[in-house]
Amino acid sequence: MLIGINKPKPVLISETYQAEYRIENEKAEFVKYIGNEDEYEVPAHIDGYPVTRIGKYAFAGSKELESLIIVANEIEIGEKAFMGC
Repeated sequence: MLIGINKPKPVLISETYQAEYRIENEKAEFVKYIGNEDEYEVPAHIDGYPVTRIGKYAFAGSKELESLIIVANEIEIGEKAFMGC
């Protein structure tokens, strides 16, 4: 066992929000969009946790996505989150 190395938290799936997400420190990271709609709203909360980050590559390759709304007041957007949209 290595000490001092953080394992990533498990990825959860929300059918309601068409998303994969991760909970860490009472905050949600939006990991991956798994829907196929042309319009999507990133929720302010998932399972009661505030969404504070859109992970890298979260929407990458979502070619059908034309419109995205982010309702959170403060959110960090990961590298290449929208690559290929």
